[in-house]
Amino acid sequence: MSHPRTEDTFTYSGRRTPTDSVPLRHNDYQTVGHDPRTRRDSQASSFFGRTAAGEPAAGFSNAAYNRDSYYNPQPRMEPVKGGDEPEEGWDVYADFNNAGPRYANHYTGTTSGDGYRALSPTVHSPLSGGKPESLSNPTAPVELVTVPAFGPEWKASELREMTKAGKSEIRADKRKVKFKAWWRDQRGLCGVPWLTRKNLVWITFGLIIVIAVLLIVTIPRVPNFNISADQPFVSNSSEVPVFNRVPANFSFDAKINIQIDTHGNILPVHFNHLNASVYMLGTTQMVAGGDLGPYTAQPKQYIPVQLPITFSYLGVNTSDPTWTAFYNACKNKGQVVGGVRPGLQLYLVLQMSIRGLIGQTSTSTSFANAPCPIELSQTSV
Repeated sequence: MSHPRTEDTFTYSGRRTPTDSVPLRHNDYQTVGHDPRTRRDSQASSFFGRTAAGEPAAGFSNAAYNRDSYYNPQPRMEPVKGGDEPEEGWDVYADFNNAGPRYANHYTGTTSGDGYRALSPTVHSPLSGGKPESLSNPTAPVELVTVPAFGPEWKASELREMTKAGKSEIRADKRKVKFKAWWRDQRGLCGVPWLTRKNLVWITFGLIIVIAVLLIVTIPRVPNFNISADQPFVSNSSEVPVFNRVPANFSFDAKINIQIDTHGNILPVHFNHLNASVYMLGTTQMVAGGDLGPYTAQPKQYIPVQLPITFSYLGVNTSDPTWTAFYNACKNKGQVVGGVRPGLQLYLVLQMSIRGLIGQTSTSTSFANAPCPIELSQTSV
């Protein structure tokens, strides 16, 4: 009759042979040719502290597979520890700290005869108490364990973020988040905590007012010009007037009486140049021109200025209307009935360049009956 065989939880140091699949009794070792010194049973394990492999201690029952195990009608369900073994607590960290017994020597060095390898006393576990040797002895060698890293598991979104376009989108999103936070007065502009949207509005408003005041004060204004209607031109006695009939021409120097009004200016007005051009109204011919040159006019004043000009014209013959009008207006008063000479119909254009203003500014006026600034001799043409 077969007896049930109870499995134990022990692993033996010897290699299992094909005959180990069939349970053998104690007397069967001699029949199959096995050496009793190499039989494989639980007595060979040092777990129970046997003095000699295969021989049970006197006065104690054998714990693993023995003769009583096969002839007992009700076999044990688990091995019974020997009476000489003290009770010890179970160390759950033993396997992780390599503190437990080793039953194989495939990857280890020298082992004892019962299948155990001597372990270093530096192993530490919570149940062993005390401190590990690495902490108690700073000079003790430290064992480093290299753990292989996990392989990368990239998602499509992560691969997208590593591209140039993905990085641009991330930067744009960050800028959008920062702008929204600044718009809600939750953060300052450019990392400045107090430069929120509300404060920036007030600062901008103040800067606009300051800039407007500075522009009003510093930007020069075009002054006003007043010209005498009775005597707009005066003679320049340093030059002798010239009038000829063949060819019909004339040339003489004069000055324009101008009054500059700078009451609308806060700062002095600097003229780079002030140019005057005189035209004949009836014929639109230019008959005179001159330039004042650089000039500075003080503010809040009426400043009289005489701008030098030169009248010069060349016609075809004495029947030219421009030459005839100037000859009748400038001839000697003794040759005119009543001593009153006719006036000139002239048009004056002033062009100026002021420092601080872009481009040129011009102003103009006309004279309906301007007297000639010179008087010819009676013996002239």
